[in-house]
Amino acid sequence: SIITGDLPDVGGIDDILITIEVGPIDGPGNVLGFAGPNLIRSSSLLPFLGSGTIDIDDVDNPDLERILLHELIHTLGFGTLWDFSFNNFLFNPSFGDGVTDARFVGAAATAQY
Repeated sequence: SIITGDLPDVGGIDDILITIEVGPIDGPGNVLGFAGPNLIRSSSLLPFLGSGTIDIDDVDNPDLERILLHELIHTLGFGTLWDFSFNNFLFNPSFGDGVTDARFVGAAATAQY
């Protein structure tokens, strides 16, 4: 379904709580950060708690704002909750092989597209 209003609070969390930390990952220039949902609502399978890490060696990256936005979107479930075994949102998942044509097939989002 399409989210058109407020989501139910979970344990005092209104919608979603996202924490981002700066820490060591792999040194400068490779993995800039990672993030994803930590806990999801059982009723809607939407996240209510997410976290991420930005590599301490990449905080001076001129694209830091874009990197943060990218990682924040992962905490909302984009690209992280699409696994075919979880809720069937990916057709032909590639798991990063760079060759397979993986496509998002969520019915409501596809209809809006």
